[in-house]
Amino acid sequence: MKSPAALCLLLTALGSLPAPSAPTLHPDRSVTFRVKAPNATDVRLTSDLAPKPLAMEKGDNGVWSVTTGPLAPDIYSYKFRVDGTDVLDIENPRFKVWRTSESLIEVPGEPPRSWDWVDAVPHGTVHLHSYVSATLGGTTRPFRVYTPAGYEEKKDAAYPVLYLFHGYGDNEAAWMDVGQAHRIADNLIAAQKAVPMLIVMPYGHALAKGESGDLFGPDRGSNNFDAVSTDTLAELIPYIESHYRVLKDAANRAIVGLSMGGGQALGMGLAHPGTFAWVGGFSSGIADNVNGWQKVFPEVVATPELANEKLKLLWIACGKTDFLLDRNTAFIQWLTEKNIRHTYTLSEGGHSWPVWRRYLSDFLPLLFAPQS
Repeated sequence: MKSPAALCLLLTALGSLPAPSAPTLHPDRSVTFRVKAPNATDVRLTSDLAPKPLAMEKGDNGVWSVTTGPLAPDIYSYKFRVDGTDVLDIENPRFKVWRTSESLIEVPGEPPRSWDWVDAVPHGTVHLHSYVSATLGGTTRPFRVYTPAGYEEKKDAAYPVLYLFHGYGDNEAAWMDVGQAHRIADNLIAAQKAVPMLIVMPYGHALAKGESGDLFGPDRGSNNFDAVSTDTLAELIPYIESHYRVLKDAANRAIVGLSMGGGQALGMGLAHPGTFAWVGGFSSGIADNVNGWQKVFPEVVATPELANEKLKLLWIACGKTDFLLDRNTAFIQWLTEKNIRHTYTLSEGGHSWPVWRRYLSDFLPLLFAPQS
């Protein structure tokens, strides 16, 4: 929360006149960004489309602007840095807001990418829910559920389900608002590259009701994992299985996540191979040594063949420039030494949504299909 003085300085910098329109996407896929800040002395564009902030130029009308070169089709995040203060693009309705707030600009591809909106494709529905968790002392827990096209009409059909976890500092909206999981599922199912499934997007941070402390403090890691894991197994899965038409065996349950959520998914999946037969992690925030793995999933550490017996798929991916690469590499080496079957993807890219959208696009077609 910015102080009143900081907010006053920010409003002064931006000026009192209405800001111009949202970013302009040009036919060559270059983008012009603008912000009206007549009293500012330095304005920059910070984004994941350039490694460093881009200096913006001030026009006679007090509007600062910068135009990028042609961009690869993707969804990019950005903010304006006005005299050292980061602000969202107030004229752009697309943004993600939580611990890190950023505006979003979508550059569509031709042919469409897996996350692009396609009019001709049948579209599923995203349902917003919450439940009161007895496990967490009465805390209200939000989550979202994607149901595929046709779910409402096919009253006798039951579906497999994927539990999809977000990363540190995000919430249950991230995989829809930024990850576009619903679009990816729509497009893959329509192309018959993935089976129709439900996707449950939980909230991956937990404090019990009345518990004090910093939700993101340095001591929250293992405590948060334990709380989310217990709540998922005792509260969320039973809620889904009593409110939706889903198949209720391990062969029809999958779990995956990114970063913190990747660690949660791998931890829950390997600790409960009789609950989830399909397990994955994207850029996973997992421990980097046997002692850490022993704490989270001791049975598989003690009896590696258990994973081979129970799991139909263990899928792990990480980028070559991801800051979590070393711990993922250590985990892969251990899996290999213990002859635990797994699939490992070492991709280009770092710790970012453009990478994770592609991982989900690769992961969904592998689920709930016969394995050789």
